Amino acid sequence: MAKFAVLPKSLQPCLVCGFLLMSLLLPAQTFAEAEETKISPEEHVTMARDAFEKADVISAMNHYRKAADAGYAPAMVRLAYLLDKSEANEESIKWFKKAVALGDAEAQFELARMTAYGEGIELDKKKALDLFTQSANQGFISAIHVLAIAYENGGFDLRIDYESAQHWLQRGQQLNDITSVKRLAQAYRKGDLGLRKNIKKAEQLEQQLALLKEQRSQTQALKKKHKEQTVALLNEQLEQKKKNPESELSTKHDEQNLALLEKQDEQKRLLLKKHDKQKLDLLEKHNEQ
Repeated sequence: MAKFAVLPKSLQPCLVCGFLLMSLLLPAQTFAEAEETKISPEEHVTMARDAFEKADVISAMNHYRKAADAGYAPAMVRLAYLLDKSEANEESIKWFKKAVALGDAEAQFELARMTAYGEGIELDKKKALDLFTQSANQGFISAIHVLAIAYENGGFDLRIDYESAQHWLQRGQQLNDITSVKRLAQAYRKGDLGLRKNIKKAEQLEQQLALLKEQRSQTQALKKKHKEQTVALLNEQLEQKKKNPESELSTKHDEQNLALLEKQDEQKRLLLKKHDKQKLDLLEKHNEQ
């Protein structure tokens, strides 16, 4: 077994002092960087969203960039989107392409959009159509809309193809997309898009449409309520800090935040349960018909 030399006791205090001196001489940035590595890409994205809601776009982009540099595709897409809106097309396209290479559906759609219009990149309708199709095949609703309209009207230099238009509208309908359901209902009621007129089918789709609209309305109302509750709580905390700047209110605030989140989660759970029951009732009614 290997033996290691033991430092004489008289020199041990000097060694300890040396380590302490080195730690004092290390730049503060080193410690900050060490702490930074503990933050996951998902956490950076959450922090970016929080910053964006507070209109702090610079901090939001900073967090998105750190998550994107770590190889997190959703962060690449959000960073690229913000860069695109800032007219930084070259860097925006770079991040979209990286996310596309990772198979991200939203990135495929956004790069297709820019390619279709020649926005910061060479216009190429064939390549744009291919990217839109990749995105739609992953169930990205906006891409499904583009393809359905393109095949119905002959966009991207395509010939009008009602069968393909039907295919993408039916795909959207399966994903409970309101626009797709509405267009199919109209087609069956009027007998267009190459479909035979079918009032019964149109009525079934219109029932699905009504249910989806109700769900959307309920979800929007719930989101609005949650936002109002969160803003009210933050304002209350701000007022408490103004009145008691020296007091320790963090524990109380944490308890309030936790209680609010639990209440909101319960509301979401009940709403989803109600939506699932409505879908089941509608499906059973369709089967009976």
